[in-house]
Amino acid sequence: MRVVIVGASLAAVRSAESLRMLGFDGQITMIGDEDRYPYDRPPLSKEVLSRRVEFDEIVLRDTTGLAELDVELLLGKPATDLDPLDQRVQVGAEDIAYDHLIVATGARARAVSSFENVDGALLLRTFSDAIAVRDAMDRAEHILVVGAGFIGSEVASAACHRGLRTTVLEMAEAPLARALGGLIGGRLRQIHADHGSVLRCGVTVVGPTNPRGVRLADGTAIEADVVILGLGSIPNTEWLAGSGLSVDDGVLCDTVGRAVGVDRVHAVGDVARWASWRFGDRTRTEHWTAAGDQAQIVAGDILGRDPGPEPVPYVWSDQFGHRIQIVGRCRPSIDEVAIVRDDPAGFAAITGRMGRLASAVTIDDSRQLAIFRRLIARDTSWPDALAATA
Repeated sequence: MRVVIVGASLAAVRSAESLRMLGFDGQITMIGDEDRYPYDRPPLSKEVLSRRVEFDEIVLRDTTGLAELDVELLLGKPATDLDPLDQRVQVGAEDIAYDHLIVATGARARAVSSFENVDGALLLRTFSDAIAVRDAMDRAEHILVVGAGFIGSEVASAACHRGLRTTVLEMAEAPLARALGGLIGGRLRQIHADHGSVLRCGVTVVGPTNPRGVRLADGTAIEADVVILGLGSIPNTEWLAGSGLSVDDGVLCDTVGRAVGVDRVHAVGDVARWASWRFGDRTRTEHWTAAGDQAQIVAGDILGRDPGPEPVPYVWSDQFGHRIQIVGRCRPSIDEVAIVRDDPAGFAAITGRMGRLASAVTIDDSRQLAIFRRLIARDTSWPDALAATA
């Protein structure tokens, strides 16, 4: 049996590792569009920008590591088409047959057309992007970040760490407001302020200025040496057009990663929108731990194993010397929110939905987070979760 993995990301590597760990002894072929060995992405917006690591320190599997897994790796050769009836993937002029296919093509940084040809306007998604941002920081005095999500805030943190004047522009009311809401985001605003990041929320960027900078909806302009766009991501699904896979902001999957609409195809990582029985939704979970969790489930499903209980989502972000951690799934527009700790040494909040504990957010409080993670895994009621914090 041959498993073909399209993508050479963390999710792809973890899929290959999980297959071997579960005893699969067939052929594994991994197809990557970059001309680099698979590498870890979280350091790109953190340590790489601070000059603490180079590429060889973030490689997940090099030649030796891939040989240990007995994986055939095709680099610099993006897949361009999928025929699920004949079970073939087109890579350049070659058709590669599969018995099972794992789509792990990830996502790319969301670009803004008005900034595409602007000198000094950068995105951050790949190692090459990170080097370009780092080199720009070397020459800059003022960094302007558009977007205060995970990437934008981490870039701002790295810039402040390097002593650069840093301005962050965010359309929402607070950093990570779409993910966590304004009540929790208020604490994150204070963290920016405490470390010299000039954060402006509730502003809309309409385009670039000349030679460098941005223009806001109110007509004002902000000049900077470098503009870094952190506006989210777009799943890499264009190559799947006409394949029969159901695609809507990612490959639609069931609760074990099987792609909707075809047989013998799974999807993992940033490109995949998995259904969740625990939260009753279908979401792209663009986080490091989700890639590994999904890879284990998919490998088990291919080999006919029971998937076990649904993992509790987990994500972390290191910003300005603080560790922000989230378990579960927060829906700010509909969740109840209770802040259970808020002092200089740490912060913790929980959210509830449909009578159950839905998520927890902590800053510098790993002990509380572990407690909430167990409560979410047990489907704890909202009243019982509140009682547990008393």
